[in-house]
Amino acid sequence: MDQHRVHRPAAIIDRRIPDDFDGGIAQGIGQALWEECVYDRDTAQLLSGSLMDYAMPRADSLPLFRTEISEVPSTTNPLGMRGGSEGGITPGLAVVANAIVDALTEFGIEHIELPATPERVWRAIRTSHSHK
Repeated sequence: MDQHRVHRPAAIIDRRIPDDFDGGIAQGIGQALWEECVYDRDTAQLLSGSLMDYAMPRADSLPLFRTEISEVPSTTNPLGMRGGSEGGITPGLAVVANAIVDALTEFGIEHIELPATPERVWRAIRTSHSHK
């Protein structure tokens, strides 16, 4: 599965910006599938406080990103500047979440809590069957 994206930043000053876009997309996908803060119910102690316990996206678990740049200066900034790097986070999260729910519609599922871990997907399917 490839992910294609077009981004409209202003004039690009730093040529590493496309890599930053990819990082934003990876963050969004990570939030949708893996990243979760887990707390102890009794003590409120954070249980996912290290990278040993907190799942993050890695290159081998992500699709190939193809980013096209269309430089369009901002009309509301005197330098024509606009944000660039953070543009992939929200769409990445939304696209993955919507794709999962779309795939589960045949089971009558219209919502799933994120991150959509395999266990949550399995439980949603099992619960939907028990209501029919």
